[in-house]
Amino acid sequence: EQTLPAQGHELADHTMNHGGASTDDEATAEIAGCADYLRALAPQGSPMLAFARGGGTTWMQRRPTESFLKTSHLIGGMGGSMSCSEDYPSFSLDAVRSRLDRAIRNGEWFQTHYHCVDEGYIKISSATLRAILQLLKDHADQVWVAGMKAIYKYQQERSGSHVLLYPQGEDVAAVDLTVATAPRLYDQPLTLEVRLPAGAEAVTVRD
Repeated sequence: EQTLPAQGHELADHTMNHGGASTDDEATAEIAGCADYLRALAPQGSPMLAFARGGGTTWMQRRPTESFLKTSHLIGGMGGSMSCSEDYPSFSLDAVRSRLDRAIRNGEWFQTHYHCVDEGYIKISSATLRAILQLLKDHADQVWVAGMKAIYKYQQERSGSHVLLYPQGEDVAAVDLTVATAPRLYDQPLTLEVRLPAGAEAVTVRD
């Protein structure tokens, strides 16, 4: 409740008990209950949270899962992912390297998931985890490492934004940026990049 948020970790909804649900009420308690608890820890800012439903669970509620996510401002099913554990025969550092190269080449979102380090269920060794982190560090100029919520909000804001340019004289132009997403939910900062015309040495932003 204190240590992880203070260290900058994003907390996401993985359901209250990782046990699935057999009714709508149980699904609400599992999904919305966890979301409400996490929001109480950090009430400021956007109420949006990332969501990942636990594997190996059974969900028998009548309403589709997406309706519970929408009601609780949860986002799920985002981007390609890889479960990183030496317990999986298909996993290797080379597999991570290949998947990262593809993400960079295609401009994709790539998630790596971990359960336990050195000991426990579907574990990864400290040495391999450090090698993956070093791999990301080696590509720091090509990737943006961020939380699921931040990346999702950025993607939605960027895809729903429009820029208009209004020349207002020989060396003055007005730039109008419109973003279609609701600012209460989508509060990820955007950066507007401007390429200067030939011969221009600098630009002054007045507003």
